[in-house]
Amino acid sequence: RELKLILAQEYKQEEDYAACEAIYLQLSETNPGDPVPLIKLAEQKLYFERQPEAAMRIIDRAIEAAYGSGNFRRNALWVKARIALAMKDFKIVEGVLIRIMQLGFEYGNTDVGFRRDFFDRLPPGSIDPEVARQYDEYCREAEPVHERVLGLRP
Repeated sequence: RELKLILAQEYKQEEDYAACEAIYLQLSETNPGDPVPLIKLAEQKLYFERQPEAAMRIIDRAIEAAYGSGNFRRNALWVKARIALAMKDFKIVEGVLIRIMQLGFEYGNTDVGFRRDFFDRLPPGSIDPEVARQYDEYCREAEPVHERVLGLRP
């Protein structure tokens, strides 16, 4: 798996997106419960191929896998929020924020730290102000906890 992910990254750097995509899809078919290959493919479609609609279809599959496995749920949702932001679909971004705030922490599940880069790039007034306030508060409360878990704070 790791070697294939590295090979896919090399293909991406060489701008051979079809070969990279084939590897990600093969990895996803081999282990449908692993959301990582589909998350990476969605990011490729968004950032490198500039195909946000294709990225959205892929990230929805990744979210299903993430929820099924319990791993990388926030990661998949944050990618979806970035895709929706690129598409200027602020209702989707708002819905993703709500889903993220509803997630609990489950022992043994892997995920990434808290992100707000896409949130900070939202145009003023593009989402419900109460949702925006709640997500801002959620990030501010979660950051110190996350840093303690990682050993960055006493």
